[in-house]
Formats: sequence, structure tokens, C-alpha cells
Amino acid sequence: MSPGDGRGGEERALAAARRLTGQSRSRAAAFGPHARLFRDPAWDMLLAAFALGSSTGLPIKSLSVSSGVPMTTALRYIGLLTRAGLIERMHNARDRRSTLVRLTDEGRRRMTDFLGRQD
Repeated sequence: MSPGDGRGGEERALAAARRLTGQSRSRAAAFGPHARLFRDPAWDMLLAAFALGSSTGLPIKSLSVSSGVPMTTALRYIGLLTRAGLIERMHNARDRRSTLVRLTDEGRRRMTDFLGRQD
């Protein structure tokens, strides 16, 4: 059984995702306006979708905010992640004007596996 398997693996992965998100915030505070030099929008979106998202998904705007990039850039990365099969778009049942994004089963499996291996 690998570190990402089972419920314990998912809990370890969630803890790692939260830790990495916290490190990103700390880095932003420490480097101020220069923190943008260290951005990795696609990774930040995957982390947010894993840590905050559920089967119901997250609004695209949330991924834009969590990655610290403008909406147009976020949409470009969302397209890349969708084509890679890591995330999927879905209609928002509560607000038909908006689209939600969530990890695919493959995206969740890969994130759980990777994050479950982090110390």
C-alpha cells in the first residue's frame, strides 16, 4: 500500500496541501510584491481544488484568487489542466451564470499520491 492509499493517505495529503498553501502565504508575506516571481498558477489551482474543493467544485474565481493571477490567466491554466485530465468544469446548479471546477478522479488520485508522500 502506498502512502497515498486509503483514508489515512487522503488525510495526510490534505494536511500536506494545507501546509504547502500556508507556506505559499508566508512566502508572499515575506517577499511582498516580489512574491509573484515564485508563482506556479497551475500548481496553486490544483492545491486549492484538492484542499478546498469537493465533489461540488469551486468557482473559477476562487481558483483565480488562490493562484494570484488575473481571471484571463486563470482561464488559460484551467484550460490546460482540463486538457491534461486533472480538472473538469461543471455547471453550477445554484447559479447558472457560473461554472465550477473540480478535480477529476485522476487528478484527485495523483494529488493524493503526491501529497501523501510529503513529510
